[in-house]
Amino acid sequence: MENFCGRKLPLKVGEYRVLLQDANSHLVEYHFSVVEAAKPDYPASLTDESLEDATRIALQATWLAKQDNGKWSFESYQQAAAFLGQSDCQREAE
Repeated sequence: MENFCGRKLPLKVGEYRVLLQDANSHLVEYHFSVVEAAKPDYPASLTDESLEDATRIALQATWLAKQDNGKWSFESYQQAAAFLGQSDCQREAE
C-alpha cells in the first residue's frame, strides 16, 4: 500500500481486519483485502480519450468499485482521490 495519511504501510496480499474503538468504547470493525497490483482492464467506453478527464475518472472509479462484489472499492477510491489531488487525510490536515 502506497501510504495512509503520510505513512507507508507494508501490507502484503491478503485479508485484513481493522478494529477501532473510541473513548466511549464504541467499536467499528472493517474488513478489506489487499490484492496484487494490477491495472484494471476497463471497457473501451471507459477509456475514451474524448471524455473529459473528470468524467472518465468518475466513470472508471464507479465501474471499478462494482467489480468482484466491491473487492476493488478501495482502489477505486484511491484512483479518484489521486485525480482530485488529495485524500481525506490531507483535507483533515488543512
